[in-house]
Amino acid sequence: EAFRGNTSPIDARAVALRPTPGLIAIAKRLRELLAGSDLAKPGAARRVQDPLSFRSGAPILAALGDALQQARSAIELELRGAGDNPAIVDDKGAILSTAGFDVTHLALTFETLGLALTQAAGASFWRIVKLMNAPMSGLPRFLTPRGASRTGFGTVQKTAASLEAEIRRLAQPAMFFSGPVADGIEDIASMAPRVVAKAAEAFEHITRLAAVELMVAAQALELRSPARVAPRITALKTKIRSVVPTLDEDRPTGRDVEALAREIRAGGLAKEVNR
Repeated sequence: EAFRGNTSPIDARAVALRPTPGLIAIAKRLRELLAGSDLAKPGAARRVQDPLSFRSGAPILAALGDALQQARSAIELELRGAGDNPAIVDDKGAILSTAGFDVTHLALTFETLGLALTQAAGASFWRIVKLMNAPMSGLPRFLTPRGASRTGFGTVQKTAASLEAEIRRLAQPAMFFSGPVADGIEDIASMAPRVVAKAAEAFEHITRLAAVELMVAAQALELRSPARVAPRITALKTKIRSVVPTLDEDRPTGRDVEALAREIRAGGLAKEVNR
């Protein structure tokens, strides 16, 4: 809505041509959120081919959802299994040496999740940048209504860039960095605790990045003021505005980002769009 993007990539006919895991459901959800908007009308979109950060949004989100499901399944598998070593395997007291403690599968799924978060973060960052770019968005530079004498969201780009870079750093595989211990008996490790921990860190960063994107998109939508916005998007913007006011005069935005990130974690925004 804020970019006046082309909705054809989430058209059910387009999605059916290559339905990667989760894509049909994600595209359907996006169409539901945009129901009632005039974006689907012929000529409403500003471009035939939007930048890939917009155009590929649904496949990227679908891949992230698939990675989350794989990570969830890996956790459930661990909870159902036994990692004892040695293990007593029958009622006669037979004892076997096992490798049930090895959680390579779990670590690999969380490394994949980290990569999926990185792709989603990169797309989010570039959408933020393009919404602030006047030639690209058709809106005032840095989304300030006050003209060139103000910086608007210009400094927020640096926050977004820092968050995206940190998510990319955390996506570097930790499984590479294991060393032999116990006189060389334990000569390889999955590094699963660190792998899972860095995925959790990445989630914290991408939550803040999502807060930045929502702030920027809400400002852009207000500046663009299209004739008819999807009711659910209007409700979402209203919820955002209950937490973060419009950026009129320049002000520090760190507290705004943190406040909206808290609202995201609490589920307030998700509840609004899922009504």
